[in-house]
Amino acid sequence: FPKAKLFGNTAMHVKAKGKIGDMHNAANTLTADATAHIPHITLKGYSLKNVYAKGTYRGKKLKAEATIRDKNCDLAVSGDVNFAHKRKEYNLEASINHIYANRIFAHLAPIDSNTKDGMEKFIRYVQLHPEIFLAFESAGCSLSGSNLRDLAGNIYIDNIEYQQDNKTFQTDRLRVALLPQEDYQTIRFTSDILNATLTTNHKLKEI
Repeated sequence: FPKAKLFGNTAMHVKAKGKIGDMHNAANTLTADATAHIPHITLKGYSLKNVYAKGTYRGKKLKAEATIRDKNCDLAVSGDVNFAHKRKEYNLEASINHIYANRIFAHLAPIDSNTKDGMEKFIRYVQLHPEIFLAFESAGCSLSGSNLRDLAGNIYIDNIEYQQDNKTFQTDRLRVALLPQEDYQTIRFTSDILNATLTTNHKLKEI
């Protein structure tokens, strides 16, 4: 089995234009537009095909959208980010027609250690659970924060289907509310099958 880097050979066609209105205030006066067609991008040795993206930047506000139309990964995502304030604002929407994680990473050597982290930890999980499939009709978030610790807002996912180990999980809706306090974070989950509240003083990235 080959040992693959995270990213490999990529074919890309990009069109971009932009200007800065005031060199002494570049961040606030920069305007830019870009579109990209990526026939293939190599991810851990897998050639992900048919990626399209476009975006605009106007005075610390970024708006972008992207699609992937690959036989094992078909999705669309769009959103905007406002960097103009200390508490950045994030608004995203997405849909997934299908992701077959096992097929994407089938060519990789088995990862035999639970001490791996990052992408390799995810790949190990995929290797241990055959034919993982994920799809959802729509998802999105409206969040704000200066860092992960004080991130606040709402996340939603509708019509989820997840398959693993010949079992299928389906739910009509899932809602997540992030409610940060001074010394702790409250995360509230609501759905058609489960409601729960988690309160922790750990950072979100540690949970």
